[in-house]
Amino acid sequence: MKRLVPLLLCACLFLSLASSASGRDYPARPVQLVIPFSAGNASDIFARHYAGIASKYLGQAIQCSNISGNFTQEAVAYVYEQPADGYTLLEVTPTLLLSEFRLSSDAAKKREAAGKPIITDTIFFRDEFVPLLKVQSDIQLFGVVADSPFKTIEALITHARENPGKVTIGGISPGGLDEFIARGFAEAAGIQWKYVPFASSDKALEALKKGEIDVYQDKMLRFLPLLETNEMTALVVLHDERIDVDYLRDCPSSTEKGIAFTRGSWRGFVVKKGTPPAIKAKLIDSLKKAYEDPAYVALAKRYKIDIRSHMLEGEAWRTEWDAEYAVMNRLFE
Repeated sequence: MKRLVPLLLCACLFLSLASSASGRDYPARPVQLVIPFSAGNASDIFARHYAGIASKYLGQAIQCSNISGNFTQEAVAYVYEQPADGYTLLEVTPTLLLSEFRLSSDAAKKREAAGKPIITDTIFFRDEFVPLLKVQSDIQLFGVVADSPFKTIEALITHARENPGKVTIGGISPGGLDEFIARGFAEAAGIQWKYVPFASSDKALEALKKGEIDVYQDKMLRFLPLLETNEMTALVVLHDERIDVDYLRDCPSSTEKGIAFTRGSWRGFVVKKGTPPAIKAKLIDSLKKAYEDPAYVALAKRYKIDIRSHMLEGEAWRTEWDAEYAVMNRLFE
C-alpha cells in the first residue's frame, strides 16, 4: 500500500498535466488581459470592448487590467513573470516591438520590495511572446488647432523645409510608436521637425491648444471626436487614399501628396512563450469569432477602425513583426 500511494500520486499528476496540455479543462477560471496603457487610451477603449465580446466565445470572462509605465515595460515584465498557461494575455501594438528592454533600477526596486523576482536580463519581446491574433489596424492623422497658421499640409511642409527643426509635433513617449511615425513621415516628406513626447494624448492635446507644439497626431479612434467638436483641423491622413467619412472627405492622404508613408497602429493579442498549443488554439478561435461577431463589426464601423482590414494569425503576424521591427530599428539608429 505504501508503494501504491506514490504511484497513484504520480498518475494523478500525469493526468493533470496531460489535461492541461490538451486544453480540455481550459479555461476553468477568468482570464486576465493586460493592457499596457493607461485607462482611456485608444488601445484601452478598444481592448475592453473586444474582451467583452470574446468572453462569450471563450466561456469565461476576460478581465482587463491596466498596467502602464516605463514605456510598456511594466506590462511586459508582469506577463513575462506569469505561468505560460493561457490565463494571462497581453494586448500589443507596434510600441511593444520597441519594448525589448532591461528593467529600470526603479522597477527592480519595486519588484524586490514586493517580493517578486528581479529581472536583470533583457527581455526580447519577439522571442518571449507568441502571437495569437492581430485584429485591428488603425490609421494615423496629423492635425492642428483651428487658428493655426498652417491651413494645409503643403504649407506645413514648406515651412518645415525652410525652417529645419523649428516645427514641433507632439506624441506619446520618447522612442515609441508616435515618434516612429513622426520620424518616418519626416523622412518621406524630406523635412526635419522636432518630436516632443508627452505622458498621454490628453497632455499632447493640451499643449497644442496652449501653442506649445504645432502639430498633434493620433489614431482615428481618438481623432474623429476632436474633428466633430471643431477642436482640430486635419491636415493629412496617413493612408493610400482619402477617407470617405464625415470630417475627412476634404483631408488629403499622404500618398495623394506624394509622401510614401502610410504607417499607423495595429492591435492584437499575445501569450507567453510555452503556452500549450491546444490552449493557444482555443484562444485564437475565441478571438476570431469575436472579430466576426456583429457587435464587433458594429463597433469597428462606429469608430472607423474597419477601413484597413488586416486580421493576421500566428506566424503570419510574426513575419509582419520582423519586417516592421527592421524599419523601426533603421529610423531610430
